[in-house]
Amino acid sequence: MESQSIERGFERVWQMFQETDRKFQETDRKFKETDRKFQESGREFAERLKKMEDLFIGRWGRFMEVLVDSGAVKSLRDYGLGINRSASSVKEEMQNGEGRGMEIDVLCWGDELIVAIEVKTTLKIEDVREHEERLGRFFECFPRFSGMRLHGAVAALSFAEESDRYAYKRGMYVLTLIGDTVVRVVNDKKFRPREW
Repeated sequence: MESQSIERGFERVWQMFQETDRKFQETDRKFKETDRKFQESGREFAERLKKMEDLFIGRWGRFMEVLVDSGAVKSLRDYGLGINRSASSVKEEMQNGEGRGMEIDVLCWGDELIVAIEVKTTLKIEDVREHEERLGRFFECFPRFSGMRLHGAVAALSFAEESDRYAYKRGMYVLTLIGDTVVRVVNDKKFRPREW
């Protein structure tokens, strides 16, 4: 009888152990499922955040281009250039369909001169170098301006790495925003622009 009682006690303990083990496995499964959901939520959150950031940066960049476009013609004319028209976000493809297309943030022109402006919130030296490369290919993408003189310019709210001085030394006009909407060329009268 004592052995039967021990066996029944052992069976009860064994059943309790199995039930506990089943509950631990269920809890482990729930933890893993919760962890998976957190990871998915984290990825979804990161993706949404990236989309919002891209949207903000894109709209902020477009806003900057519009601000510069609104005052560039007057500023370049005041500096003494024969400019009377402008457009922002000007895109063209290579005529033969080969190679890369090009986008100019703000393009200003008159009868004989074109000024292609790269617009940034904060300009860096690398931005100036990339703009120089674009200017070197300009007429391949914009053949309708062939025969005109091409000058380069940069415009920004702030200039990192002395990029304004670098652009000046590379023969580009440097424009900045003053106040809410006033665009001003900051080059002195000794400046000699480079022609591309």
